[in-house]
Amino acid sequence: MLLHVYGIIYTILYVVLCKMFIETFAKKRIANDIYGFLLLTGMVIVEYMQSVLFARYMLVKVVGIILCGTFFMWVYFQQKIIRISIFMLLYYGLCITTEYISLTIVEHVFVYIQKERLLSSDMSLLMGCLSQMLLFCIILGIRQFFDGSSVGMMTELEWVRFAIFPIFTIGSIVAMLANFDATVSDRQKNVLLSMAFGMLMINLLVFYLIRDILKREAQIQEDKLFRERVKNETRTYRQISEDYDEQCKREHEYKNQMMVLWALAKNRKLEELDNYLDKSCNEMVHRIDAIETNHVIINAILNTKYQEARRKGIVFVLKINDLSNLSISDEDIVVILSNLLNNALEACEKCDEKMIKVKFVKENEQIVISVVNTYVDAPVIVNGSYQTGKEDAAMHGMGIRNVREIVDKYGGTCVIKHDNHLFRFIVFI
Repeated sequence: MLLHVYGIIYTILYVVLCKMFIETFAKKRIANDIYGFLLLTGMVIVEYMQSVLFARYMLVKVVGIILCGTFFMWVYFQQKIIRISIFMLLYYGLCITTEYISLTIVEHVFVYIQKERLLSSDMSLLMGCLSQMLLFCIILGIRQFFDGSSVGMMTELEWVRFAIFPIFTIGSIVAMLANFDATVSDRQKNVLLSMAFGMLMINLLVFYLIRDILKREAQIQEDKLFRERVKNETRTYRQISEDYDEQCKREHEYKNQMMVLWALAKNRKLEELDNYLDKSCNEMVHRIDAIETNHVIINAILNTKYQEARRKGIVFVLKINDLSNLSISDEDIVVILSNLLNNALEACEKCDEKMIKVKFVKENEQIVISVVNTYVDAPVIVNGSYQTGKEDAAMHGMGIRNVREIVDKYGGTCVIKHDNHLFRFIVFI
């Protein structure tokens, strides 16, 4: 009876590891978790029944296990059947490899254990634990290399810390194998087997616990980035709307001014006409948009920030060319320019020498966006990332991260430097 219990546990671990391996390369498309759980439960039952019924027919057993696993994983992941078949063959190949490695380790390290003893049911179960633990470690390595999800984004140091428990588990199982025959009763052997399976299951539970925590953290970060992006876009579009309203007012004022000019000219009041023209021209110089890039969104942002810089006494140096046909979406342009220019304006406010240099050009099919500004307080760098010095750091620290995320989306690169009280942020796309 206990052998069937251990066999079912072994099959459960086999199915969980199979799912863990395939989900490295294929995304689950079933939204209903209960349905997914029932599918995996069905796979456990069918796989175990096959292993029991065809225990004497090894070839039939292997083919049946692979075909059964392919079917259930195909339904679970809803990917192409050929793709799932390849993953299933790779997974089963890994299972065979780890079992062979386990057998080789035991045969060469514990030479005093006879081969007949290794093939006994209780010893086979313990060796099965060792092979599954090795398989778990191999799958972890594969996920670390290939996985692009939150688990795949763990740092190398975090992976090393996480690997301590799996390594400890492998060492414990090897120690159990070395002293398994020294146990005096079946009860003690069952305790050792239970401990081995228990440690393996704890490893899996810890992995999925960490995965869920990281997934939740990634979602929180994504929400923060989204809110910051919406905030910047809303601010820019509001400014565009205000500019449009201002333009409408100018058109109305222009009509009134023409009426005044006509009246002054008709009445030959040349001195008053001259004074009125001087005053109107001076006002027009300050109000006319000075920057034209052949791109409405870029014009709105640059002209708005240019006027803001003038009001704050900041020298605003600009280099641009024709930006009419950019491969970047308007939303992403808003995020990049708004974040870089807002940061530059805020940094310059504290300086005695206030200066911002902006370069936005398209050269040889490459887009270059460069913002250079003076600063007083040295930037804070934590773990290679620039941190904000503002009180609301949780939100404002999203700016540079937002820019990096967009640049990565287009396959570009970011260069950040600071020296001689000049902060440089350069984007190549």
